[in-house]
Amino acid sequence: MVVVLGMAAMAIDVGMFLQERRDLQNAADAAALAGASGLPDDSLAREKAHEWATKNFDGSDQVLESVNVYTYRAPNDRVEVTVKGEADFFFARVLGIDQATVRASATGGRVPITASCIAPWAVQGVVNNASVNFDLDPTRLYVFQDSGWTTPGNFGALAVYGGGVNEYRDAIVGNCGQVNACDSASPYVAEGQTLACKTQTGVAGKNTDTALTKRYPSSTWATCDVQPDANGYANAQSKAQLPACKDRAVPMAIINAFPPQGQSADIQIWGLASFYIAGWDRWPPYGNGNKPPPPDSGMIWGYLIPATSLPAWSVKWGWDNANPFAPLVIVLVK
Repeated sequence: MVVVLGMAAMAIDVGMFLQERRDLQNAADAAALAGASGLPDDSLAREKAHEWATKNFDGSDQVLESVNVYTYRAPNDRVEVTVKGEADFFFARVLGIDQATVRASATGGRVPITASCIAPWAVQGVVNNASVNFDLDPTRLYVFQDSGWTTPGNFGALAVYGGGVNEYRDAIVGNCGQVNACDSASPYVAEGQTLACKTQTGVAGKNTDTALTKRYPSSTWATCDVQPDANGYANAQSKAQLPACKDRAVPMAIINAFPPQGQSADIQIWGLASFYIAGWDRWPPYGNGNKPPPPDSGMIWGYLIPATSLPAWSVKWGWDNANPFAPLVIVLVK
């Protein structure tokens, strides 16, 4: 009986210790994720980590012990959080042990993605070399346009998730999760992958406007539109951080070449990029870019912007991706 009671007492005290440990780990995880959302701003990351640790504490004895912002791949891309608390014992008090200090740590990071559901447009790279930005100018305005806006056909759009009007609209709105990309077995398009894709046929201007207006209603235009001028690239980077405009940054493929118009051909996915949708043609006749100007003959336009975070459910990620255009995801890395 003494042995049985002793084991029961130990189980109760160990259970109390593990409960405190679990509570602290939950608080550390929440704080690390919140802190990572503020990176690379050191002060903002620490502020968010402190805020969310406090929100998840269950007892007055639980405290945020430390927040450490450091560099792993890019400047200030990791934040490590340590919290501590006291586990109260009941039966161990007969041995003079009233409490034990418990600690839990978690690390959140901004991690580059390697695969994603992508927008149905693509940018043609020059060389398959991420170290030289695929020989693309990151500050350039990229314009996707109807090849002849009075006739069917457009340049820059891929039938990644199907060549029909509805599939094209769904891909823009973001409903690609149930449809596989080109000839693959997954909706995710991965860097280094080769896919048999077609160009998107048909007059895409009106369909593009319909889908983009559904995804980004007119109430957001004044805040999120970016004028394609000398300050366009910097403004796109800035607006991509605004809560109202974060969804304007979409993942897009950097490819070796476009398939012939209306035909299927193997394309190489050299990399993935965050593309900020600066604006699109919202007035008929669609595709000539006459309102708002510029650009001329534009259907949709924007900038490749690095270091933009995407929802974790929409991507797959890797730890050491060297692609400078790769979108990022905020995840627990430890």
